[in-house]
Amino acid sequence: MNIILDAAIQSDAVPETVVYEERQGVSLKMRVVKPEGWQAGDRRTALLWIHGGGWQGGSPDMFIPHARYFAVRGAVCFSVQYRLIGGADAPASSVRDCLADCRSALRFIRGHASTWGIDPERIAVIGDSAGGYLALAMQMVRDGDNDGNGEGSPDGIPDGRPSAYANAVIACNGIADLTQQWRKTAGLCDESEAQPAMEEAAVEAWLARYGEARRLSPIYNVREGVPPLLILHGLRDGTVAAEEAVRLYEAYKQVQSMTRLRLFADAKHAFILYNYTATVAQTEEALSEIDRFLSDLSFLPSIK
Repeated sequence: MNIILDAAIQSDAVPETVVYEERQGVSLKMRVVKPEGWQAGDRRTALLWIHGGGWQGGSPDMFIPHARYFAVRGAVCFSVQYRLIGGADAPASSVRDCLADCRSALRFIRGHASTWGIDPERIAVIGDSAGGYLALAMQMVRDGDNDGNGEGSPDGIPDGRPSAYANAVIACNGIADLTQQWRKTAGLCDESEAQPAMEEAAVEAWLARYGEARRLSPIYNVREGVPPLLILHGLRDGTVAAEEAVRLYEAYKQVQSMTRLRLFADAKHAFILYNYTATVAQTEEALSEIDRFLSDLSFLPSIK
């Protein structure tokens, strides 16, 4: 595997860029990396990568080395740009907007499956940190009109759009609970909460915002029909507690037998990224877990 990874990471090939959605007058894009020998008539696995950064930073370019590796393994890879909270061009107001964009990206991929040479029933979503939240929430969160559910989704909304549900999910140190320290970062509270308020209206408003955070939290929305899930987390993660990953695993395992949890004893937050908190060996170990999971699902050929 190291030889393949080294070749992928060192490649200077420029990924293809495609616009998948127009929001607020801004073109939202995806980076696309195709396998060698790709043809439009193929029916390959598709991997949608979602970057982290607290929904306020990050870039789809962060996952280009990973996309190159899995392209070598035969998958068509997409790394998505989504609106950022407080972003300069088309700012998201909350995590809802980030989620809507990722759902649109997945619908775009599935709706153009024949163009991309992919199997629309073999699409896996992989997210890191805040991107891990988005990967999870795409499958579990039902929020009003549920901007990602098309025909064939678990909710059965027959609106004619391609489904925005993935066929497999991988969450790397993903955020699963928005009801605590992540509410403000996710844009689900306001500055007035910092001031003591005893008025009944203020209490009701606080409870409403808490309720919204709970509705948007994957850990409180696990249900039948969710796809296979791989959870990767580091025990030295000082940003997202490992206990959150274990809680999610325990809830998810009740409804989906193909659920795996891998804890890394020495890994810190965002270990899946190169040149961040992890050694190359740690990142490669995490990639090996993802590869094994996808191989066991027959999304990728087994490594001999």
